[in-house]
Amino acid sequence: MKKLRFYSSSILLYLLPLAALAQGGQQEDYGRLGLNEFGEYTNLGTNIPLIQTVASIINFLLGFLGVIAVVLVLWAGFRWMTAAGDEQQISTAKKILAGGVIAVVLVLWAGFRWMTAAGDEQQISTAKKILAGGVIGLAIVLVAYAITAFVIDQLLEATQFKDYGTP
Repeated sequence: MKKLRFYSSSILLYLLPLAALAQGGQQEDYGRLGLNEFGEYTNLGTNIPLIQTVASIINFLLGFLGVIAVVLVLWAGFRWMTAAGDEQQISTAKKILAGGVIAVVLVLWAGFRWMTAAGDEQQISTAKKILAGGVIGLAIVLVAYAITAFVIDQLLEATQFKDYGTP
């Protein structure tokens, strides 16, 4: 039963973009949706070699990882600077900073191990596990921060806390 539910939901998710494109049908309609530009940017549907396309996708993903790392470091630094000596906020900032840096290092280390595996399935499997752990860790850091910020904001709003500034 679980397999049936999994496969049926996978098929629905796979077919979902067809519903979004149902209003068109002509090739020129895709230009209005931005798909032509996307195809040119990603080299899909062109005569560019597959390895170059894969390299550009990896480059994009590493760039995205870099943006997330920079945002986490900046946000942790901002929280630390505006903590005004509050040990709880400093501790939260340290956790965000450490989690972001560790996740990025793990993802880069896993990528390096995967690239230097030379087809060894055991090393590739280990690299995949490290990569998954790094991405999951990064997701946990982001979700933990989002939940914490939401709960604190809701508590402050519910108690009608007014911050008049620190002396």
